[in-house]
Amino acid sequence: MDTRKYELYLAAAAMILIAAIVLYVSVFSPALTPVKVINSAGLAIPASTSALPHTQKGTVKNQDVKININTASKDELISLPGIGEATAKKIIEYRKKYGFFANTADIKNVSGIGEAKYDDIKNYIKVRN
Repeated sequence: MDTRKYELYLAAAAMILIAAIVLYVSVFSPALTPVKVINSAGLAIPASTSALPHTQKGTVKNQDVKININTASKDELISLPGIGEATAKKIIEYRKKYGFFANTADIKNVSGIGEAKYDDIKNYIKVRN
């Protein structure tokens, strides 16, 4: 076999190996640790919603990873138990109108969040790092 054919076979084998590794990692790799981005106010913001501690909307599975209600996106808020799209929008509108929440209990000032709903989410939310 001449050198050129050998190089082509070698390159093809390398591409197949790389494709196999990419496929394996995308299917079998564990969840990656989320990266935090610090905004100008010094608050940590998840780099993406894929880092959220939920398995489906409204089902938070990890109380150790709390969602900052002062910086959370609509999708992050929806991941909280009992918080749907409409309530998430109300939380964001409340933040825009009145500023950051001073403590987690202040979320009860948002229309639609009473004592019972607050009790459901209080272990999954925070207002500071």
